[in-house]
Amino acid sequence: MQMHSLNADYGLSEKSVLSLYQEQNEKDIWIGTDGGGLNVFNADTNKFRHIPSTYGEKVASITGVDKNHLLISLFGKGIFFYNKQTEHCTPLVIVNDDINNRLCQQGKTVNLMQNTPETIFYCFPRVHTVTTVNGKHSPPIHINHLKDAIVGQLLPDMCKGNIFLPA
Repeated sequence: MQMHSLNADYGLSEKSVLSLYQEQNEKDIWIGTDGGGLNVFNADTNKFRHIPSTYGEKVASITGVDKNHLLISLFGKGIFFYNKQTEHCTPLVIVNDDINNRLCQQGKTVNLMQNTPETIFYCFPRVHTVTTVNGKHSPPIHINHLKDAIVGQLLPDMCKGNIFLPA
């Protein structure tokens, strides 16, 4: 894949890919780039679509929430609900603004993975679970555990139901 200008349907908006997400039984592949925002590749048409509202962002992680929404992690900014129809991002505040800033704006990647239709794993730097019900959540976070720790990608092992954090 080559990097091309924004809105060119034959390439990405940025050459460095940080995250990928494809919903089960869907043709679209969501691509998070390092400064080019969110891109969508349609496997039927072999064309890309760039999301202008996210251009300039580092999309570190992407996961599904429901048919109309994704949850995206923007490096250094936090976690956002992304509406596929309006292409608008709404911040997901974890507990309160102070805790959200300590977790999401410390120069570390927040990784996301949908575990069940109601729960999403997020990692910064430990794995926690956020329960989503109509866009509301109740995450169990222990601030004392947020010391300098290794941050990596979440790698699901679907055969055994494990999640790995490689160093």
